[in-house]
Amino acid sequence: MESSFNLIDEPWIPVADYERVSLRDIFSRSEYQSLGGNPVQKIAVFKLLLAIAQAAATPADEKEWREQGAQGMAEKCLTYLDKWHDRFFLYGEKPFLQMPAIAAARALSFGAFLPEVSTGNTTILTQSQVETNLSDADRALIVLLQMGFALSGKKTDNGVVLSAGYVAICCTYGTAA
Repeated sequence: MESSFNLIDEPWIPVADYERVSLRDIFSRSEYQSLGGNPVQKIAVFKLLLAIAQAAATPADEKEWREQGAQGMAEKCLTYLDKWHDRFFLYGEKPFLQMPAIAAARALSFGAFLPEVSTGNTTILTQSQVETNLSDADRALIVLLQMGFALSGKKTDNGVVLSAGYVAICCTYGTAA
């Protein structure tokens, strides 16, 4: 798939009282004061923003932080994003936060990665549980949510092991599988 959706440039982050915004917008526009989305999305996005800030510049002490200030930190984050722009594509040769080895896992619909969506042989109680087509912005959030929060085994493929030497032990109703 073509590298066309870049998280730095494309709007995908929900912000309260605004449309979705890009990572560049977050670090360059001070009017964005509060993340939007559900609580899990807010935490996942905030963790990403913290990781970017820490990678961009970690002040040695509080004095250095005060001298730099929020604007100085934002500028360093923007410099970091410019430097690593090619690593923030959702698709392509080096997709953001995605491991090539996971391609061996069984393919699932995007709804399988959203705890509030009913897929497979699951009862649908409300219209909000029906799986819908997702935009690239929604898919970017799903990738971020998966990296930040495990769904306690919901519809995962435990047959794919990403750590060398690790042996997966799977139990169903007390019986080793």
